[in-house]
Amino acid sequence: MKKTIQIITLLFLFFCLIPKAKSQHAISIDAGYIKNFHNDLNGLDISSVYYFNKKWAIAFEINRFFTAKKIIKNEEGELSALDFDLNLHRYFNISNRLRCYPIIGISHTSEKELTLATKEVHHINFFSANTGGGFLFELNKRWHPAIEFTYAWGQLFNQQFLLVNVAYEIDFKKH
Repeated sequence: MKKTIQIITLLFLFFCLIPKAKSQHAISIDAGYIKNFHNDLNGLDISSVYYFNKKWAIAFEINRFFTAKKIIKNEEGELSALDFDLNLHRYFNISNRLRCYPIIGISHTSEKELTLATKEVHHINFFSANTGGGFLFELNKRWHPAIEFTYAWGQLFNQQFLLVNVAYEIDFKKH
């Protein structure tokens, strides 16, 4: 019940921020590769970034970490994960096309451990606080590759992530 209340609170805060953004600039659809160093998992990142203006944005990310063979409690097993992130970005211009940004946010992770010998499945769910930073390069007005490093301070353990993605931006302002 506590986790359900936390998820509902998170979604409520996210959707409360959107109507307050009177200076909305754009939204992007992003896709890329993500690496979880703690569990040595590789995955796919699908995200959307809502730009309040040129300096502030909020990113909602879904990360799917593919099944990998692992030793779980001294037995052969498989591990996979699904991660939902809500991160705030503050952009700083380094040049006309290159921006850096610190990251702060929260995430919810669901891991699935499967012990192959016994077929026993164990699910682990936890929340984390995210910190990190990234670089975004504007190829043109629409396409932006980016790279991020995030450190997740978890309830159960801490994790490090590397994300490399490309964004397609849709500008809503009238020129």
